[in-house]
Amino acid sequence: MGVFTVTVVALDAACDNYLGCDILAVALVAIIGAKMWSWFGQDLLTAYSPTPQVIVKAEDEERCRDLSGRRKFNYEAEWGKSHTSVPCWDPATLFYLGELKAHSEADVHKIIERAR
Repeated sequence: MGVFTVTVVALDAACDNYLGCDILAVALVAIIGAKMWSWFGQDLLTAYSPTPQVIVKAEDEERCRDLSGRRKFNYEAEWGKSHTSVPCWDPATLFYLGELKAHSEADVHKIIERAR
Protein backbone atom coordinates (compact mmCIF):
# COMPACT_ATOMS: atom_id res chain seq x y z
CA MET A 1 0.00 0.00 0.00
CA GLY A 2 1.09 3.54 -0.69
CA VAL A 3 1.76 6.27 1.83
CA PHE A 4 -1.51 8.04 1.03
CA THR A 5 -3.56 4.89 1.51
CA VAL A 6 -1.85 4.10 4.81
CA THR A 7 -2.48 7.67 6.02
CA VAL A 8 -6.16 7.57 5.10
CA VAL A 9 -6.63 4.15 6.73
CA ALA A 10 -4.89 5.40 9.90
CA LEU A 11 -7.05 8.55 10.01
CA ASP A 12 -10.17 6.46 9.43
CA ALA A 13 -9.24 4.15 12.28
CA ALA A 14 -8.50 7.10 14.59
CA CYS A 15 -11.82 8.78 13.75
CA ASP A 16 -13.66 5.51 14.27
CA ASN A 17 -11.98 4.90 17.64
CA TYR A 18 -12.18 8.43 19.06
CA LEU A 19 -15.22 9.94 17.40
CA GLY A 20 -17.23 6.87 16.52
CA CYS A 21 -17.82 7.88 12.90
CA ASP A 22 -16.32 7.53 9.45
CA ILE A 23 -13.53 9.77 8.16
CA LEU A 24 -15.79 11.02 5.34
CA ALA A 25 -18.35 12.33 7.84
CA VAL A 26 -15.60 14.12 9.78
CA ALA A 27 -14.17 15.59 6.56
CA LEU A 28 -17.62 16.77 5.46
CA VAL A 29 -18.28 18.44 8.83
CA ALA A 30 -14.81 20.04 8.74
CA ILE A 31 -15.34 21.42 5.23
CA ILE A 32 -18.80 22.79 6.07
CA GLY A 33 -17.50 24.25 9.33
CA ALA A 34 -14.58 25.96 7.58
CA LYS A 35 -16.90 27.42 4.94
CA MET A 36 -19.34 28.65 7.58
CA TRP A 37 -16.46 30.21 9.52
CA SER A 38 -15.21 31.99 6.41
CA TRP A 39 -18.70 33.39 5.78
CA PHE A 40 -19.86 34.30 9.29
CA GLY A 41 -17.19 33.80 11.93
CA GLN A 42 -14.20 35.75 10.71
CA ASP A 43 -15.59 39.11 11.82
CA LEU A 44 -16.24 37.85 15.34
CA LEU A 45 -12.57 37.59 16.28
CA THR A 46 -10.80 39.82 13.78
CA ALA A 47 -11.09 43.34 12.50
CA TYR A 48 -11.39 42.04 8.94
CA SER A 49 -14.48 43.05 7.06
CA PRO A 50 -15.02 42.63 3.31
CA THR A 51 -17.17 45.79 3.23
CA PRO A 52 -15.13 48.99 2.89
CA GLN A 53 -15.83 51.74 5.37
CA VAL A 54 -16.75 55.08 3.84
CA ILE A 55 -16.78 58.18 6.04
CA VAL A 56 -18.38 61.34 4.70
CA LYS A 57 -18.03 64.46 6.82
CA ALA A 58 -21.20 66.53 7.10
CA GLU A 59 -20.83 70.18 6.19
CA ASP A 60 -22.00 72.98 8.47
CA GLU A 61 -25.20 73.44 6.50
CA GLU A 62 -25.99 69.72 6.80
CA ARG A 63 -25.33 69.69 10.57
CA CYS A 64 -27.55 72.71 11.17
CA ARG A 65 -30.64 71.79 13.19
CA ASP A 66 -32.37 75.13 12.67
CA LEU A 67 -33.82 75.06 9.18
CA SER A 68 -36.13 78.04 9.53
CA GLY A 69 -36.07 80.61 6.78
CA ARG A 70 -35.28 78.05 4.07
CA ARG A 71 -37.16 77.89 0.81
CA LYS A 72 -39.95 75.27 0.96
CA PHE A 73 -41.80 73.44 -1.79
CA ASN A 74 -44.97 75.14 -2.96
CA TYR A 75 -46.58 73.23 -5.82
CA GLU A 76 -48.70 76.07 -7.19
CA ALA A 77 -45.87 78.60 -7.15
CA GLU A 78 -42.99 76.37 -8.28
CA TRP A 79 -44.18 73.55 -10.53
CA GLY A 80 -44.32 74.26 -14.24
CA LYS A 81 -42.91 77.78 -13.81
CA SER A 82 -39.96 77.11 -16.11
CA HIS A 83 -39.69 74.86 -19.16
CA THR A 84 -35.87 74.99 -19.18
CA SER A 85 -35.21 73.69 -15.65
CA VAL A 86 -36.62 71.17 -13.18
CA PRO A 87 -36.79 72.20 -9.51
CA CYS A 88 -35.47 69.62 -7.02
CA TRP A 89 -36.83 69.28 -3.49
CA ASP A 90 -36.08 67.08 -0.49
CA PRO A 91 -39.23 64.93 -0.19
CA ALA A 92 -38.83 64.53 3.58
CA THR A 93 -38.46 68.20 4.50
CA LEU A 94 -39.69 69.89 1.29
CA PHE A 95 -36.58 72.11 1.29
CA TYR A 96 -35.24 73.41 -2.01
CA LEU A 97 -32.14 71.53 -3.26
CA GLY A 98 -31.53 73.25 -6.58
CA GLU A 99 -32.48 73.00 -10.23
CA LEU A 100 -31.45 70.77 -13.12
CA LYS A 101 -31.55 71.57 -16.81
CA ALA A 102 -34.64 70.17 -18.52
CA HIS A 103 -33.63 68.25 -21.65
CA SER A 104 -35.58 68.51 -24.87
CA GLU A 105 -36.56 65.45 -26.88
CA ALA A 106 -33.61 66.04 -29.22
CA ASP A 107 -31.22 66.24 -26.24
CA VAL A 108 -32.51 62.92 -24.93
CA HIS A 109 -31.99 61.24 -28.33
CA LYS A 110 -28.42 62.65 -28.51
CA ILE A 111 -27.64 61.33 -25.03
CA ILE A 112 -29.01 57.89 -25.90
CA GLU A 113 -26.99 57.75 -29.14
CA ARG A 114 -23.80 58.74 -27.29
CA ALA A 115 -24.44 56.02 -24.71
CA ARG A 116 -24.76 53.36 -27.40
